[in-house]
Amino acid sequence: PELLDLLGDAYSRQHEYGEAEKAYKTAVDAEPDEASHRKGLARTLLSEEKLESALEQYQRLSRLEPESSENFLRMSQIYRRQGKFDLAEKNLLLAKQHEPDSLEVLYNEALLYQMEARYDDAERVLTGAISNVKARSATDSNANALSILYEMLGGVYREQGNFAAALNSFEDLGKLGPTEHKRSQMLIVDTYRQNRDIDHALSEAKSAMADYPDDQSLKATYALLLADAGNTGQGAKLLESLLAGN
Repeated sequence: PELLDLLGDAYSRQHEYGEAEKAYKTAVDAEPDEASHRKGLARTLLSEEKLESALEQYQRLSRLEPESSENFLRMSQIYRRQGKFDLAEKNLLLAKQHEPDSLEVLYNEALLYQMEARYDDAERVLTGAISNVKARSATDSNANALSILYEMLGGVYREQGNFAAALNSFEDLGKLGPTEHKRSQMLIVDTYRQNRDIDHALSEAKSAMADYPDDQSLKATYALLLADAGNTGQGAKLLESLLAGN
């Protein structure tokens, strides 16, 4: 069975999920209570979008490994994709009981609340997660986590119509590094545009273009903003310049 696990893993890496499923199923049949076989099978079934079959495996795994948060988390993700939000939350809270500080669990909890338009709950989870990460020593992984959390929190504020708070979150995102700075500028421009504050959107887009003069997506965004402001000819001219030799 261990060789079958290796074979299943090899097939999965090559995206030959049908063959991987066969290998893992053979291993599961040989040793039904060995969790590693079922984990491989469950992951493969998810990759094949066989949600019900994957759910069945994770349910079995949750009984084999009652202290593992991962199995409850995966069940929650499947239920969320199926639109069964009550069951998704139930399993997510079980995952959180076993691993309360897991960023993956907290991210999925906030995502679920956001999908349910429970914005206050999403905000609570995200702000708590950000505080926990900021309290740790600075590492690349913590910076990556903060970038995800700040962007998601800004999105939650924006969906609420709280544009000022959204802008603050995106500005915090921009302080994390060069890549995050560029991303934050795009998000800030888009936030002003959603708030129909075209003057500020144009100003921010122009500033971003000065920082990243070769970025065509920024130039295209600026051209569209010009059109929104009534300067259709100027926006069209800018877009035509992007087409030259392209």
